[in-house]
Amino acid sequence: MKAFRGDPSLFASSDPGKRQAQLEIRNLTLRFGGITALNKIDFSVQNGELISLIGPNGAGKTSLLNCLSGDSKPQSGKIILNEEEITHLPPHRRAAAGIGRTYQSFELFEEMTVLSNMMLARHIHLKYNFAKAFLFSKSTKAKEAHQIRLVEELIDFLDLQTVRKEPVARLPMGMRKRVDLGRALSLNPRILLLDEPFTGMTLEEKDEMVRFLLELNEIWQQTIILAEHDMSIVMSISKRVVVLDFGIKIAEGSPDFVQKHPQVIKAYLGKP
Repeated sequence: MKAFRGDPSLFASSDPGKRQAQLEIRNLTLRFGGITALNKIDFSVQNGELISLIGPNGAGKTSLLNCLSGDSKPQSGKIILNEEEITHLPPHRRAAAGIGRTYQSFELFEEMTVLSNMMLARHIHLKYNFAKAFLFSKSTKAKEAHQIRLVEELIDFLDLQTVRKEPVARLPMGMRKRVDLGRALSLNPRILLLDEPFTGMTLEEKDEMVRFLLELNEIWQQTIILAEHDMSIVMSISKRVVVLDFGIKIAEGSPDFVQKHPQVIKAYLGKP
């Protein structure tokens, strides 16, 4: 995989503290009526980790990501990012705090171009007011040009140059997944939440996505929480794995530890 081209300012900030991530999930419980989707979930994520969430369908993986991104509101427990509680912040405040997210189903604007979809995510970094935007002053033009340059760097990194002006609706599944990843990265997140990013991909597309994620994590120290069913991918790229079953955390540890854990084998992996 090629190295990141251009000025990597989006990833290698002159102020490393802007991308530091320390996440704590304490006793998190989420219910929908009489159904308990998450039951007292407790774990932490260190800066620069790539952690995977696994478990059968309905185990609570997406519910946990929804709680982290603000799409669902837990009944009890705490979510703490860099020593500040964000449990009750709305989704747009979570994004501003540094949480980027992709979804199982695409949340892209299909009639808009790749560039436009990714530029939308940069709005939280635009500081000019309505008057300056309306007049499109010199300073506003300079700020807009800077944002476009940062997004173009991501487009280059994700090998989307040839389709940057194409409507998303015309793209195949693998490229749409990359656009979705690019839009989440355009937020310049402290933590990147990925909900089954490999679903529907060919083997070649999966291989490309794996390489993107490894470069983000290993070179740019992007903190990543990945919910995924493909065990070959999970076990090959994760530093730590958290296993859920019926909303309960049944195991946590290295990929090797999790694969040999009796409860995980019984609930999810099955016997060899």
